[in-house]
Amino acid sequence: MLRKKNIGFCADPGMVLVFSIFLVITGCVRKSDFYTANDFIRVPKTDVHLHINSTDPVYMEFAAKYKFRVVSPNVDSKISVDEQLSTSGSIKKAWPDRFTFFGTFSVDSFGTPGFAEKTIDRIDQCMKEGASGIKIWKNIGMVLKDNDRYVMVDDPAFDPVFRYLEEMKIPVMGHLGEPRNCWLPLNEMSDTSNFRYYKANPQYHMYLHPEAPSYEDQINARDNLLKKYPGLDFIGAHLASLEWSVDEISRRLDLYPNLKIDLSARMTHLQSQSIRDYDKVRAFMIKHQDRILYGTDITISSSESNPDERLRLLSERWKSNWIYLVTDSVINIKNLPAQVRGLHLPKKVIDKIFNKNADRFFTSQHESGNQGQSVIQSLIANLETEPVPRGDTDDAADDPAIWIHPVFPDSSRIVGTDKKGGLAVYNLQGKELHYYAHGLMNNIDLRYGFQIGNTSCDILASSNRTGNTVDLYHITENGSLEKIYKRQLPTEMSDEVYGLCMYKSPVNGKFYVFLNNKLGDIEQWELFTDGNLLDGKIVRKLKVATQVEGMVVDDENSALFIGEEDAGIWKFNAEPDDSVEGILISASAEKENCNVKFDIEGLAIYTLPKGKGYLIASSQGNNSYALFNRETPYRYLGSFNIVSGTTDGVQGTDGLDVTSVSLGSKFPFGVLVVQDGSNTDNGKAAPQNFKVVRWDSVAVMFLQNVPERIR
Repeated sequence: MLRKKNIGFCADPGMVLVFSIFLVITGCVRKSDFYTANDFIRVPKTDVHLHINSTDPVYMEFAAKYKFRVVSPNVDSKISVDEQLSTSGSIKKAWPDRFTFFGTFSVDSFGTPGFAEKTIDRIDQCMKEGASGIKIWKNIGMVLKDNDRYVMVDDPAFDPVFRYLEEMKIPVMGHLGEPRNCWLPLNEMSDTSNFRYYKANPQYHMYLHPEAPSYEDQINARDNLLKKYPGLDFIGAHLASLEWSVDEISRRLDLYPNLKIDLSARMTHLQSQSIRDYDKVRAFMIKHQDRILYGTDITISSSESNPDERLRLLSERWKSNWIYLVTDSVINIKNLPAQVRGLHLPKKVIDKIFNKNADRFFTSQHESGNQGQSVIQSLIANLETEPVPRGDTDDAADDPAIWIHPVFPDSSRIVGTDKKGGLAVYNLQGKELHYYAHGLMNNIDLRYGFQIGNTSCDILASSNRTGNTVDLYHITENGSLEKIYKRQLPTEMSDEVYGLCMYKSPVNGKFYVFLNNKLGDIEQWELFTDGNLLDGKIVRKLKVATQVEGMVVDDENSALFIGEEDAGIWKFNAEPDDSVEGILISASAEKENCNVKFDIEGLAIYTLPKGKGYLIASSQGNNSYALFNRETPYRYLGSFNIVSGTTDGVQGTDGLDVTSVSLGSKFPFGVLVVQDGSNTDNGKAAPQNFKVVRWDSVAVMFLQNVPERIR
């Protein structure tokens, strides 16, 4: 086995890739690294471009027989977009694990008032029906006109639509332009399937329409779209309409990290190039294995006169493509003048192209109700803290906060509330180091770097139900707590204080505390210094309909998340002068997500670079934790619970906290700390405590790779 330490250039990912391609091409591989033609029937596969416009179950039963999942793109064409959406939605309900679709929108109302808003509403409708993305079609750029002007995909009128798709992280499949043959006379076309199509569809044969945009215009408009929206998750259908040159495709893939491609309806173009330069095409497929998806572009209508014939065509296409990509057999292809040698791609490449690269379309459906994984995963805690000292077996422990030591991460601390009497401080082994009997402490949070005079202080805030106040503490360098308030900050709310979180504004650098009660009232306090102590003032009030407790702020994105216990998770802007209106996160409510059971309790943010990361919520009603993407639209990824193992299992979690900072060898990717509402010791009820879980135990269940460290 090759090891990096033995090959000096392996530190360069590009060189690793080149070297890997060299090993494969020169034959330094094992037979077991490849599939055979006979493996076709048993290997899971996905056709990401199969138009199924019929609810007849025979087609999906046929796909299941051959172990295919199906992505069916809707198209703004002959069949109405509403009829396609209805059909796709029905198939999705019948085959949720094997079928999904890309919705679409009509451009018939282009140029009329409110076009962009109506289109965005249509996109939302598609996603709510279960779509995994949105398809845009070649009528944009080839048919659509504004008066006498052809409208291209980079037209400013589409900007609000693509901005929305980018912001909401909704994948877009784009069939823009046509094969370059489209601009040639019929007798000069290099592919007989193109000849037949354009002879039957002269409206799309651009050679007959010299007034229309050129092939180069189509490609440039698409490239401009990718430049304009670098965060747009874009799948270039049909080899991104660059079917004539793998060099050109490769150049675009290198230029635009947000671009992927599918192989649909352009396999003969790929095969034609491999006749001319086999090694180039094979190296292209291996280099870009993570960004290529398999598809056919066969269409099945609701009025098929001979379904068996359609299924025969589909079977032949699937098997022929499998043999070409998987084996090194020499085969005859109907539309090509010479025999073609199969590319003989390694198993790991085939698995990605045929299946794994499409997994995301089946595991994270936007706005579709029961999103993400349908099964609640299980893991075990790595250790537990000592019980809170003032509690018996009653409800006592409530909310943890993790403080990171500035020099020695393995000397970091866990602070936990005891709502029967105070605050406890634990080390990372779970041993109690300090206890402060300062009142009925409910929720806590902390922030780093509050400047008091010439001193930078780490600050902890706690909701204290003894006097319905916010109490403020300085966290010393050894993790102990010192009172630092000028006064205990008194709430103006009528009911007793409950949940709490903190926020450090990236806009003005100020520190804030959010405080709530059981009636759904929320106060935002701004903290400031008074001499060497802290004081505060209320700068904003928010309101939700019913009881809340758990709250967290994503400082980088100025996003406040509030758990309305019997409704779901609300997102508000955290700046004091922002709107008081919030949005309810999709799939955070019981009616939308079978894995979420009220009450919604503790919330926490696991941060990664560039705004990435995860929102974790305690789903107290089924003793589990729901995981959402940190980025809008906060897609639900799945749920997990903590079962007995090294410690007893966890039930009824109130508060939780998480960090992505490496806390030494025991917690290299950070740690999750949760309150255990039903602690046991040797099978007997014991005072409540906190359970501690390595973050990578969570990550490996829901994510393809363990997250990178943040120090």
